[in-house]
Amino acid sequence: MVTDEKASKQAEQPETGDLKARIEKLRAEGKTYRQIAEMERVSIAQISRILKKPAVMEPSIKPESPTPETDGEQASRLFDKFEKGVSLPQVVIGLKMPPDIVRQFYDQWVELKEIDVNQPIVLKKIKELEEWLMEEFVSNFLLRQLLGHAKDIGGFRLRNCSYVDSEGFCRNWYWKKEDGSEYHKQADALRCAFCFDFNKKDIFLERVLKG
Repeated sequence: MVTDEKASKQAEQPETGDLKARIEKLRAEGKTYRQIAEMERVSIAQISRILKKPAVMEPSIKPESPTPETDGEQASRLFDKFEKGVSLPQVVIGLKMPPDIVRQFYDQWVELKEIDVNQPIVLKKIKELEEWLMEEFVSNFLLRQLLGHAKDIGGFRLRNCSYVDSEGFCRNWYWKKEDGSEYHKQADALRCAFCFDFNKKDIFLERVLKG
């Protein structure tokens, strides 16, 4: 009867590429070290050396537990939801995460957004926008004043121009229709303000004619 040491030596085989491939394949299929040893007639120590793993006598390979998500990966997923405008309750439901964790990352996201707003380039753009709005306000204010003055002047002309008839139509400005008739536009203060043909009424003559 041979000793265990001799049996071990007898079980050693040349570690060829084919042997290594067969052992790796059997291990990937879930075979134990002892099962592989019996099938390939090699020692458990040699199997362990070939696989570069310690000899394990477990009945089967246990499935590896999933790698826990890192803080960075977690933050990336949550920030993506916040950027898309997903509500916090919906984030908790969709990602199956505790509300306190979601709220913690949300507060950090808000802080980072505030930092972005306070960046020099952002502040510069805000300043430029304020200056542009001020210029627009001043320009519009001056334009409103100009239109106000124009309407005042035009109103005076409208009331005192001899071309404006009693019904408010201008007899100086008209268009010819296809049938040869004239089309007169009703006068207004703004149009009268920029009219170059203003002809002031003779108020005294009008009173005499009316009298």
